[in-house]
Amino acid sequence: MPFCPQCKSLVYPDRKTRKLECKKCEVEVAASGPQVVTQKASGKETLILDENSRTIETRSLTDTECPKCGHGKAYADFRQTRRSDEPPTMFAECVECGHRWRQY
Repeated sequence: MPFCPQCKSLVYPDRKTRKLECKKCEVEVAASGPQVVTQKASGKETLILDENSRTIETRSLTDTECPKCGHGKAYADFRQTRRSDEPPTMFAECVECGHRWRQY
């Protein structure tokens, strides 16, 4: 990653001018060509699958009845959508028909 010659800060690409620009002292540096920057990810890993891949299900499976088809299993995801003193909201998706709903 290139650095500013004056203040030694990182320089960032400017899409309009196609040059590298220091956000601290506003110095423009000519780009030397295409660069590939890689960074080792830390924390959660993300698995990206294309449409033809076998899917890997990581959501929780619950015994919840679908209001549309009556099937007894649904994938569930819980999120805190209101104040912290209230219970989380369950977002569900029916295993059988794919219908989505939420329960407060």
